[in-house]
Amino acid sequence: TLKIKHMAVPLLVTFTSVLMSTNCYKLVTMSPLNIDVLCDFLNTTQGLDKLYRLLSYFSKLLAALLPNGTVLADSLTRLGKNLSHTRTVMRLVGLLHNLRLCKEFNSSGNDWKTFKGLTRILTNFTYLPCDHFAWMGREEIVGFDSETIGWFGRTSSQSWLLGLIVEMIDLQKCTKEAMIKFNQNLQMGRLGLKGSLKEMKKDVAPLVAKSLLIAGDFPLAVNYSLVKPFMSPLMVGVCGTTSSVAALYLRWKSFKNEKKLSSDLENYEKFIIKDSPEQ
Repeated sequence: TLKIKHMAVPLLVTFTSVLMSTNCYKLVTMSPLNIDVLCDFLNTTQGLDKLYRLLSYFSKLLAALLPNGTVLADSLTRLGKNLSHTRTVMRLVGLLHNLRLCKEFNSSGNDWKTFKGLTRILTNFTYLPCDHFAWMGREEIVGFDSETIGWFGRTSSQSWLLGLIVEMIDLQKCTKEAMIKFNQNLQMGRLGLKGSLKEMKKDVAPLVAKSLLIAGDFPLAVNYSLVKPFMSPLMVGVCGTTSSVAALYLRWKSFKNEKKLSSDLENYEKFIIKDSPEQ
């Protein structure tokens, strides 16, 4: 019988609590309609990427909780590594998406949104190629030496870190806007306290998820930006799993909103066609 380390139970309880708090458990008991939506979600590159990320880090977490050298621990480590490789391969065409962001980039908004959009584009143009070159070097697809591989890996992580710093500033601004909106609703008395709290809940839920994402990813980005990483496999698993749950939740909510908007537009078009006079 394998002996789980003493931290296994509290960590797994924490992970389960995060799942419950973000309503991810509802994915298990879906109606047929929502299962169709889930299948559509997993047919998207970003949806599948977020799922693979969660499975990869959770495998690493479980491997770190097991005694070293056991068959199960080695299997989970290999699973996490292969899932990570799969995500890298899926991002090989990621620069095309970034080029589309360049095409859609609009500098006519406020200064902060312009800066945020520009930073996102520039960090992606650094992160993606460096990450791919580091991966190809580690897998001996190209003949890079260990120093060059390390440089590419650190540069991609430093780009990731810069993007997270911008996201932290944006989170602070969004939180401030949510509080202002809540206070305005209270002062106007239009919704009342209960209605204002309900409205605020819609704004706070994604902010909490985004906070968890940054809290988990920031230590990882710092860790991999250094010549000598300082985090243990257990801490990598904990931080990665936490941020992956939040990332999956945010992407799922965004996809459902996009799906609802698309459905509403389709119904509206049918309504217009049905009620329009014959030509």
